[in-house]
Formats: sequence, structure tokens, C-alpha cells
Amino acid sequence: MKNIPLLLVVWIWVAAVGCQTTVNTVEPAQPSAQAQELVIKKTQTDPSLNQRIKVLRVITTTSPGGYLNVQVDLRNASQSLVRYTYKVEWFDEKGLLIQTPAAGAIPRQIEGGEIQSIVLTAPTPLAKDFRIKFQEPTN
Repeated sequence: MKNIPLLLVVWIWVAAVGCQTTVNTVEPAQPSAQAQELVIKKTQTDPSLNQRIKVLRVITTTSPGGYLNVQVDLRNASQSLVRYTYKVEWFDEKGLLIQTPAAGAIPRQIEGGEIQSIVLTAPTPLAKDFRIKFQEPTN
């Protein structure tokens, strides 16, 4: 009977520690790669997700075929795993939405403290701009 409280304490400790996941990262202090970073505009409607997932930078390039390439670097500012979805909209040179086959939101997850990159390629060389929408999963 004396072991029951000890087992309960151990079980609670394991459950609490298991809920927090973090990632250790190693990278050059002075990276040699030079990227064209964009100044971004953010519209926040979900303060909870905004506090946990931070957009570090957005980089764009154009492929030899004229396709816009985008890399969005994110950081999980929390100590726990965060699940999210994202959806991309592409726009032409006049700012008009380019109609693409209906694609749902793409589910992703990011560990506590992790830095993650989302790499995108425009569906057509006509795409000159983009919008990325981040949301928490509905289920």
C-alpha cells in the first residue's frame, strides 16, 4: 500500500513531462547563404496561435522557369507540440486571385522550440504574390 502514493507521484510526473516536447537546434552562427527577405504584413485573428507560432522570416526567389518560390520560417515559441494548418492563395501581377484546384488546408505540427520551414512553389509563372493563412485544426 505504501507504493501506491509513490507510483501515483511517478505517474503524474511522467504525464507532466510527456506533455512538453522541445527541440534542440544547431546551425551556423553566421550563415553563408544570403536570402531575399520580405517585409511581411500580418493580420492576427487568433491570439492563441499567434503567441505560439512566430513567423521568423519569409524568403522569395524566382525559378529559371519563372515560378515564384516562397520559404516561410516558423518558430514554436511554446514548450509544447502545436498542431496547425495552412492554406496558400496565389495572386497575379494585378493582385487578382489565381483560381487553383480546390485544395484544403494542409495539416502540420511543430515541436516546442522548433524552427520549421514551409517551402512553396507557385502553381503557375503568372503568380507574382501570395497570402498564407494559418489556423488551428478544427478537430
